[in-house]
Amino acid sequence: MWYLIGIIILAAAALWGLSCTFKNANGGDNQNIKQDTGKKNFSKNDIAKRLEALSKSEAPKDLNMGAMCYRAARSVDRAEYVCPKCGSKTIYKDDKSRFVEKELSKCRGLVSAIKEIEIKLDESQFCKKCSPKITDPELCIQIKLSNETTAHISCRIDAEDILLIKEFTSGSDRHKGAQDYETPLKDHLFRLEELFGIKLAK
Repeated sequence: MWYLIGIIILAAAALWGLSCTFKNANGGDNQNIKQDTGKKNFSKNDIAKRLEALSKSEAPKDLNMGAMCYRAARSVDRAEYVCPKCGSKTIYKDDKSRFVEKELSKCRGLVSAIKEIEIKLDESQFCKKCSPKITDPELCIQIKLSNETTAHISCRIDAEDILLIKEFTSGSDRHKGAQDYETPLKDHLFRLEELFGIKLAK
């Protein structure tokens, strides 16, 4: 008798499990669960308010003075750039070599770490196949805020610019420079206005 009851219970549990699996696969009971994209999607008005608040804020006083000594950067005489769009290779043997070898990877890492806004790198000028007429390539970024139909584009970008954006959007009140030397983020307000394409009223 107990043996039959056990079989019935197991069969019922199996049917219930299959039912849940079917619902999940077809969006049944999970249709109201919102997926977290990791983006807060600040609007232009949100950024403007943050810039305004930063301009009126007091500069932090507990700033790090940074390391007293540092290792000199190693020179880079040659760098190979691989285009993420078309896959072609471009060799640099001039003053852009260090940027391609060192700075570009920093920029990629910083952009991937920014979760509050939609920001993309545009490396196309560094690819001879994609931009054959460019003789002095620049790194560009595209920032598309919510409710905006077009992205704001800024060029001649380096890792410090993207770090400023990361610090600003994350709510920091300071900028960490070379050897961890800190400065008030409000000292970089003009550059932030340029990067976001938002000019505060004076």
